[in-house]
Amino acid sequence: MKTLERIAETLTGNIKPLDDIAGAFESMVLALTGPVASWAASIPNVVMVARSGQQIFALDAGLSYAVAVSLEFIGQSLVSNWTRAAQWQATKKAGDLPARVGLAKGLMVGYFLLDIVMVGTLAYTQYAASGQWQIFTALIYPVISIFTAIATNQRAHLFRLEKQSEQTKREQAQKRQEARQAKRQKAGKKATIEPATQPATVPHYATIKQSTQEQAAVILAQRSDISGAELGRLLGKSASLGRQLKRKLSAETDKDNGHIVGQNGHSSEVNQ
Repeated sequence: MKTLERIAETLTGNIKPLDDIAGAFESMVLALTGPVASWAASIPNVVMVARSGQQIFALDAGLSYAVAVSLEFIGQSLVSNWTRAAQWQATKKAGDLPARVGLAKGLMVGYFLLDIVMVGTLAYTQYAASGQWQIFTALIYPVISIFTAIATNQRAHLFRLEKQSEQTKREQAQKRQEARQAKRQKAGKKATIEPATQPATVPHYATIKQSTQEQAAVILAQRSDISGAELGRLLGKSASLGRQLKRKLSAETDKDNGHIVGQNGHSSEVNQ
C-alpha cells in the first residue's frame, strides 16, 4: 500500500510541471488564435456580400470585395458604438449626459438585417438559376458574422475594463500610500512643534506641613530602604514630594548620627 502511495506521489510530482507547461501553452495559443478566429469568421460573409455585388449590381471583383470589407468594418463599428453607449449609461454619474443606447442598438440591428437581406437576395438569385434550396443555407454566414462582431467587441470591451480596473487599483494604492505618508509627516511635525511637558511644580520643603514631615519621618524610621516614590504614595502625595522628603529627612538623620558619633569620641578621650 505504501509503495502505491509513493508511486502516486511520484507521478503527481512529475505530472504537475507538465500540466503547468501545457496550461501555459494552451493559454498562449488561445490568446493568439482567439482574436484571429473572430476576425476570420467574418471572411465567408465578406465573400457572400462581394458575390452579391458582382451578380446583382454587376460590380467588378475588386470593387465588390472593397465594399464588402467596408460594410464588415461598419458592422464592427456599430457594435462597438452600442457597447460603449451601454457602458457609459451603466457607469455615468448624476451630472453626466445620457447615452443614446436605443439609437446605437437600432443602428446595429438595422445593419445586420440589411446584411441578411443582401445575402438572402444572392441566395434567391442562385436558387432561381439552379433550383437548389440548399443555397439558402448561405444565410448562416451573416448570422455568424453577427455573433463574431459582438464577440470581438465584447472581448475588446473586457480588455478595456481590465485596464481601467488595474489603473483604478494603482491610483487607489497610490492615494493610500500618500495618505499614510502625510499622516506620518503630520505626526512627526506635531511631535517637533509641540512643547515639552513642563515638570510638575514641587512645593518647597519649608512649605510642607509639619504633620506630613512627621509622618514621613515615622515611615523612614520603620523602612529606611523605602524609595522616594513609594514614600510619596504612602503619604498620598506625589512621587517628587516623596523623594524630596526622603532626601531632606535622610540628610538630617545622617547629620544627627554624625553628631552623636562625635560626642561619643570626645567622651572617651575625657575618660582616659
